Amino acid sequence: VEKYVPPTKGKKSALRILRDILYFEPKKSGTNIKNAVEYIYRLIKKRSIIFVISDFLDTNYLDSLKILAKKHDVIALRIQDSAESKMPNAGLLNLQDPETGKTFTINSSNPKLREKYNKAVIQQEADITQQFRKMKIDLVTLNTDKPYAPELMKFFKFRIRMKNQR
Repeated sequence: VEKYVPPTKGKKSALRILRDILYFEPKKSGTNIKNAVEYIYRLIKKRSIIFVISDFLDTNYLDSLKILAKKHDVIALRIQDSAESKMPNAGLLNLQDPETGKTFTINSSNPKLREKYNKAVIQQEADITQQFRKMKIDLVTLNTDKPYAPELMKFFKFRIRMKNQR
């Protein structure tokens, strides 16, 4: 955890948090959802609404997130880049893992490789959805190539309807 913004009430607070998120430049590369979730669990004692923003492609965070969700109302905002959901037929591609910096080359013209990749992405999405449903954590997927506001509005309207039905 490189930055913690303590919650406060009011519209100015929400705008400050958004500004801090948008302009924050991390010093480290890599993701560790587990450490962030455990940090929040230790820090926040009173039941709260907690937003976890990630692509959720990290590993080993599910147990920590499940524990957090038992104490707090956790909302997962999954950031998804549609360019990563299907492998293009573009020949040899030099790729770099943004987490580790390691580079490797693949032949994206290989139809079996593309099919295997596309199936793996679909399975990964289904697994994430199932895991969050099982933990009773609301999951909202936001695509980087679409405006996020309409999706968030739809989600919050849905939550209000569900709350009113109880």
